[in-house]
Amino acid sequence: MVARRSAAVKEAASRRRREVPVLAPDRLAALAVEYRDRREGPPPSPPGCADLDRWKVDYLRHRPARYDDILDELFRGRTGRAAAEQLLRRRVYAVISQAYPALAQERERRCGLPDR
Repeated sequence: MVARRSAAVKEAASRRRREVPVLAPDRLAALAVEYRDRREGPPPSPPGCADLDRWKVDYLRHRPARYDDILDELFRGRTGRAAAEQLLRRRVYAVISQAYPALAQERERRCGLPDR
């Protein structure tokens, strides 16, 4: 059972690696703002740099919206799901920071650890 979970996490990370788009910085910022506005409405004031980085990572993490589906597939309520979810998150954030080195600091903030 643990081997199946491990295989599922590895496959999900492999899919994410193939799915992270490499966009021009202005295009990524525009898509991130649009994505955030659709989910939460326009912010009361213009975003700061940290806000924009957070929104970019959120956009990339949820694109193409399979991220939450993959998490739901990780044996909900069974032993090992939390560890598999944490591993998947770390791998997705690592892929994002590899594609967008400028977002590595946001990745470290979310995971609590630098890339290894």
